[in-house]
Amino acid sequence: MEFDVSVKTSQLIEVLMLLAMSPEGQISALPPFVDASDELALLFGEQCDALDDDDLKRGLGNAGATLVEEIKKIFEIMMGRPELYSLSALQERQEWKRVRELSSEALMSAGIPLRAPVLNWVTYVPGG
Repeated sequence: MEFDVSVKTSQLIEVLMLLAMSPEGQISALPPFVDASDELALLFGEQCDALDDDDLKRGLGNAGATLVEEIKKIFEIMMGRPELYSLSALQERQEWKRVRELSSEALMSAGIPLRAPVLNWVTYVPGG
């Protein structure tokens, strides 16, 4: 199935905006019925899966694409570790701090200023 690369790239940029926010900003940007840490990882993974390497480089440049790959590696390491998916982990754990730093760096390397994310395209499902 074909998709509009520019739309998918812009959606990844919005997710990076979300990931670059403070933990409090991340939590407040999401509906209260979702598990914030799970949702952040899911949104990032879904948007990355929708883009190939060339699309990623076109949207964020080589440096930004490399930083996104680093974020992917962190989430891969975090997979299957439930202690990293809680509000306290989101606020305190080094893994989440590094994701915030790398997200901010990826956006800045592409010349994209940080701002609040626009997430009106996301459909949320209650966690449980």
